Amino acid sequence: LCQSEQVKQQQFHIFLLTAPCRQACGCVFSSNANHQLQGGIYWFHILDYYSATISLMYVAFFETVAIVWCYGAKRLANNVADMTGKEPSIFFTLSWQISAPCLIGIIWAFTLLDYRTPSYNKGQYIYPEWCHLLGWGVTSLSLAALPVVAVVEITKTKAGTSLWEKFQHSWKSKINHCPCCGTKLDESKRAHSSSQLSTISSDEGSEQCFLHPSKDDQDV
Repeated sequence: LCQSEQVKQQQFHIFLLTAPCRQACGCVFSSNANHQLQGGIYWFHILDYYSATISLMYVAFFETVAIVWCYGAKRLANNVADMTGKEPSIFFTLSWQISAPCLIGIIWAFTLLDYRTPSYNKGQYIYPEWCHLLGWGVTSLSLAALPVVAVVEITKTKAGTSLWEKFQHSWKSKINHCPCCGTKLDESKRAHSSSQLSTISSDEGSEQCFLHPSKDDQDV
């Protein structure tokens, strides 16, 4: 009887722990129920066209700008050196800094210039105007997220400074320590400049930084 009660308690705890997952699945299923109806392919096509074609390159462009220009391509190369023990070549650094954002920006620009209102099955079905408004509304959700967060970050910076100083302060990376072991970054923004690769886990099984800091790093 005791074992059966323990099993019931465990099942009840599992039921409670999985409740958020079931709720999330239910919400996703309900919000996408229209895709399972007779007109589901039309919904899927119009949402896929506007969300994937237009906003994807926009998000990818500003992600690239944030990493290689805001965070810095040199800092990214130093992070790679911390993880692998060797800095990437100048080819990759220039590709991150120039080629990637330029190519993504060109693709996004031509996507906008080549924009045509979508139709289904090679023009056999023409979507009404409210469908295009719905598509642009879905697109604007992802497009508006970046400027909104940027404005929030600028307004959250220390008061008493000019707008340009706030912009410069919010532009810079706030990461000054290794996120794995807490080692302070040196002048080149590296945490383990003279260390070698080692195991990720310690003997006790707890996660540690995959690079053990050198003696100089430990003294910092």
